[in-house]
Amino acid sequence: MSDSEAESRIAHSDKVSDKTVKERINLDVLARHFEDGETVTLDAIKERVSRFNRKATYIKVLARGSLDKRLIVEADDFSVQAAKMILLTGGEVIETISSPD
Repeated sequence: MSDSEAESRIAHSDKVSDKTVKERINLDVLARHFEDGETVTLDAIKERVSRFNRKATYIKVLARGSLDKRLIVEADDFSVQAAKMILLTGGEVIETISSPD
């Protein structure tokens, strides 16, 4: 899958990003804490990932590790490689709308 194809398959939600407290999370962490077919949101990450900053308001998903399950991931930003991995496993990538700075 090319970068441009992955970028064209990113869906956009009607939620607006709040960039007050930015955090990052890697795909291997999501794979450990979520089951096949689940929807991953910032609130769900705060509930399940013990060392994740509970004050986070903005999350970027990065591609470290591997992903072996289909996840529906809603986040504020994604690396292109992370989006590709999510899409290639049959998952969905949903990006929030960036607010003007």
